[in-house]
Amino acid sequence: MDNEDIISLEAHSTAIRKEDKEKFFDYACYMSTKYRRKVHTLVLNTHYKDNDELIFNWHNNDGFTIPYKSFKTLDGDKTINNISLKNKNNEELSKSEIGDLRILTFMKSKRSPKELLIKSIDLTVDAKMNETEKLHTAVLQSFLAKKFITDNEEYKEVMKMIDESALDFKGILGRRDRIYYEEGQKSRNYQIAKDLIKEGLDDETIKRITKLNQKEYEKLKQQCSK
Repeated sequence: MDNEDIISLEAHSTAIRKEDKEKFFDYACYMSTKYRRKVHTLVLNTHYKDNDELIFNWHNNDGFTIPYKSFKTLDGDKTINNISLKNKNNEELSKSEIGDLRILTFMKSKRSPKELLIKSIDLTVDAKMNETEKLHTAVLQSFLAKKFITDNEEYKEVMKMIDESALDFKGILGRRDRIYYEEGQKSRNYQIAKDLIKEGLDDETIKRITKLNQKEYEKLKQQCSK
């Protein structure tokens, strides 16, 4: 901050518990002690529908106030209309509009979070922004796809859309980041296989869906039986 105070920005997707408040407080104390600066804690939350603040009473009547901001106060449908119009007129998106596009999934809307995510990817394809901005947007969208899309085939299709929106997402990431991307895919397939094993689906079908080889599958099945 301009006055040299420190902003501690936290992201949270569930209801904030007492343990979370303690964690926020402890970290603020640590930062304040280390840098001898006043620390302001702000929580960005995708669980609550309204902006509010939390009070953590830590000593007698002393309170540690934590404001939290909810993305649900933002109008997702209005954001879609605004960015769609920008795309139609081939106008460059502002930094604020790029930020709105990235958090569109969590905004208030008649659409479901999954539908908002797919819409944000669709808008990114035609959005006028530089390559780095598209890459950063694609990285976030690929992370959200793992959270909101459970069907394996649909997930693959969405990842193809993300790849297109970022002008060859995996290519831009480069060799090192592509390895991380592929490891993420395999990790997701392992989780899907675990769930299907618990549901009692036959071995051959699970291997076909998850693309695990015989050795990988046998090792995973042994872990599930423990």
